[in-house]
Amino acid sequence: MGGERWKVKSTAYFRNSAESEEIAPGFVLDFDTEGNVVGIEIEDASRKVELDRLELSALPLLDLIVTRPAATHGKKWRTVFGR
Repeated sequence: MGGERWKVKSTAYFRNSAESEEIAPGFVLDFDTEGNVVGIEIEDASRKVELDRLELSALPLLDLIVTRPAATHGKKWRTVFGR
């Protein structure tokens, strides 16, 4: 990712994902049909993370584990927070 800053007054985000889940207030993960993360939405990102350098490990989701229970094989995901 580049170190660019954007001043956005309005946003349009079109998703081509099988499922989305808000994993924390303002943080949404998009999943494809295979369960892979294909998108991350961060609302008010400039207030939550430093946009000059954005790395997944720098997000406040470091201890987040997203799992799908093996028994369901469906589209329900479970988020687990732990330290």
